Amino acid sequence: MPTPDPRDFGLNRVQCSRLLERLSPGEQLRWAGAPAQLGVQWGLLLWCVYFSLGIAAFVCWRAWLEETPGLYLMAAFFVLLGLGLLVLPHVERREERRTVYAITNRRVLVCGKSDEEWPLAPDMVISNLQNEEGIGNLVFAVRPSSDPDLKHCFDEVGFMNVRDVRLVEEKLEKVIAERKNA
Repeated sequence: MPTPDPRDFGLNRVQCSRLLERLSPGEQLRWAGAPAQLGVQWGLLLWCVYFSLGIAAFVCWRAWLEETPGLYLMAAFFVLLGLGLLVLPHVERREERRTVYAITNRRVLVCGKSDEEWPLAPDMVISNLQNEEGIGNLVFAVRPSSDPDLKHCFDEVGFMNVRDVRLVEEKLEKVIAERKNA
């Protein structure tokens, strides 16, 4: 069975090249996808930006009244905080546009911030969650958080925010069954 081109799955150029770099000779691609581009809650985000800019304006007013130049540094911090809140969603989306998920005849791949892979095995999906729009997660591993401040928290690793997650799970189960019968 010839392996399909990653572009057949709607991946962009960067995702295709990242995936092709990770495929081994003779490995056949069965499915590929990317995280769904989820909407940003702009109302909440803008409220936080307005709040931080309001605090900055208040601190500047107090600095002007009290003639305390050091307070201007505090105001600058809140201005930078507001700008950071506006930029953060774009940075996260950029990383999501580079992430790619794949199922091959040998393994499951996640090419993202960190590359992960798991050999095909029955019952490899630890959990699957899906919302009303069909977007969900296929979790393959749960690990202690990489953040040292979060000692008792765990990170789920797998296909996160995938469209039609039930269909992807069915394809994974089909590939596992094919491998088992081969």
